[in-house]
Amino acid sequence: MGLENFADCVSLISDYGDLRVQAVDTKVVGEFTKYEDICKQVKEEVKEIYCTRDREISKKRQLDRLRERNPRSRQQIIQAETELVKATAEVSKSIHSLEEKTNNFEKQKLHDIKSILLDFIAVEIGYHSKCLEILTRAFNDVQSINEEADLEDFQTVREHLELEFKKSLRLPETGQQKFMGKNTLFRSTGSLGSLGNIFSSNQKKRTPGIPDLNKLSKSEETLDSIKNSATDTEESDEDTVQDVTISSEDYVEEVEVGKKPSPIVVRKYKK
Repeated sequence: MGLENFADCVSLISDYGDLRVQAVDTKVVGEFTKYEDICKQVKEEVKEIYCTRDREISKKRQLDRLRERNPRSRQQIIQAETELVKATAEVSKSIHSLEEKTNNFEKQKLHDIKSILLDFIAVEIGYHSKCLEILTRAFNDVQSINEEADLEDFQTVREHLELEFKKSLRLPETGQQKFMGKNTLFRSTGSLGSLGNIFSSNQKKRTPGIPDLNKLSKSEETLDSIKNSATDTEESDEDTVQDVTISSEDYVEEVEVGKKPSPIVVRKYKK
């Protein structure tokens, strides 16, 4: 439970972090971005003042040339002086306007910077105060974790899983029945001995007037060979059935005890 509360606190801090980024983007970055256009406008005004200053300089040079070339042309000189005075007055006016605009710009800039920084500090104080509150709650949640109780719960779950695992490793109850079925299957091979009973009678038909012959007929020889082969098969099957019966019984006993069959028993079973 303590870990869940801690995870919730971390997620809540992340959410407050997203809100913090949005507030800084709006109140700080957005306000500073506005000064891009303001600075462009001030640059244009400064260029205009330099142009006015250049016109004043050109008017003054023109007046000097007229005085050098035509000192007696009083009318042209007076006209050039009038234009120079106008240019000088325009330059002075532009400079005065520039100074005023510069002061206003600086004043507005300081005010905006102060306001923007105060907004930034307020956003940071709000964010960190919330984080401090949430982290305090998370600290208390983690501090209240009961290690011994959690360990006992873990051991209980582990024991339950261990029992389930052991049950899954046990052999099914039908295993012994399968071995008994195989036993009876091998024992059923003893029925081959009934073939010997079919050919057990060696009675010979006597024909009156014909003495007994020691030489057997072909049919009798065939019957004797079948009888001998059936007898040999029965003996070999009985040996096999005995070995398999012993091995299966040993195997069932070892399964009931919970031991694995030994290699010797396995060889008897495979025989």
